[in-house]
Amino acid sequence: MYYEFFQQTHKKATKFFTFMVLVCAISGYPPEEPVISKDGYLFERRLIEQIISETGNCPVTGSPLAVEDLRPVNSSNPTKSVPVDSSSLPGLLEMFQKEWDRLLIEQHELKSQLGSVKEDLAKALYEYEGAVRTIARLTRERDEALQQ
Repeated sequence: MYYEFFQQTHKKATKFFTFMVLVCAISGYPPEEPVISKDGYLFERRLIEQIISETGNCPVTGSPLAVEDLRPVNSSNPTKSVPVDSSSLPGLLEMFQKEWDRLLIEQHELKSQLGSVKEDLAKALYEYEGAVRTIARLTRERDEALQQ
């Protein structure tokens, strides 16, 4: 009975509902073991724990963050990896996954650094432009004073 009802209302429901896929704030991919920080951001547990152990801060907000501040997200089908030998195909895949995780963390850090460098550059250019205008104004005033 439920299946028939679903078939009848499926076309109507898809017009009104969109499905949201939650992604990790670091990797941009759906997490296998999702956790939420105290700031409300969703992370992959292994990525955020690695960042917390290195910096002790949230990678998005920069606020202090501890592993105890992470809350697990209940999932209907959690996937857990089993440690395997690196000489097997699953072991190689796990090794590549760890390397991929490191690359994603590095990419996120580089994006954060790029944003702060852009802000610093904009501030320096603004100050430089102000200094140039001040020098031009003072030079013009000096020349006008010398002509009188």
